This record gives sequence, C-alpha cells and structure tokens, in this order.
Amino acid sequence: MQNNAAIISIGNELLNGHTVDTNSNWLCGRLLSISIPVVYSCAIIDDIEEIKNAIEYASGKADIILITGGLGPTDDDLTRDGIARFLGVELEYHSEIEERIKKFFAARKCPMPEKNKVQAYLPAGASEIENSLGTAPGLTKKVKR
Repeated sequence: MQNNAAIISIGNELLNGHTVDTNSNWLCGRLLSISIPVVYSCAIIDDIEEIKNAIEYASGKADIILITGGLGPTDDDLTRDGIARFLGVELEYHSEIEERIKKFFAARKCPMPEKNKVQAYLPAGASEIENSLGTAPGLTKKVKR
C-alpha cells in the first residue's frame, strides 16, 4: 500500500498576507519526487487548539503528517505544545538540546537568550531532528492509527 501525506503550515504570518507559504510548495514537490502524494494541506494560526485539531483532521486523511513552522523561541511558537496536546503528553526538557543551542550562540560569540531554552522541550516520546542551520530542532514521532 502506498503512503500518502498531509502538510500543516503554522503561523499567523501565513494567513495575514505577510508571508507566502513556500515551505508547503517545496515539501509537495519533494514528496512527489519520492512517489508520496500529498492528499491534504492547510495553513493555520499559532494556536494550540487549532494545531491539535489540524493534526487530528490530517491524521484521518494521511499516513504521514509534516508540520512546518512554530518551533522558534517566541511566545507565538506553539507547535510543540499543539503536538503534545494531540498526543496527550507533556513537554519534556532535553539538556543535550539546550547545550547544542548554547554552542550555536557561542560560535557566534554571544550568549544564548533565556527565551531559547523553550526549544529544548519536546513532547514526551518524540525524538529530535537536529538542526545544523539554526536553533530550532525539528521533532519526529511515530503514531499508530
């Protein structure tokens, strides 16, 4: 059986006309190049309940869900929280992630802002996808339907 995918793009800026969602377009092309059709895509606001609801809906449509946006250190970056709510788990602190973020800033000769510590939290049971280009790690979690 062939897998299919859904893409959820998160960010108020995507819905207020300030930012074009180029991530979804790029992901669709990459998935299609490996024969994974995208059967659903949406853009939603930075809101924990909206994120949870979008994941619930997408999980009924697709085998693979890719989520883009909302992993930064600011107060409106709520993707981690929305995923945790969908999974019914808490966020867990990972000291090794915080250390990598500190090293990222140290390499640029500046201290890590305290706000960036939030990026060291992942939903319980999720694994980190290391980010060598920035401070926000991705995350992955296999969920059985």
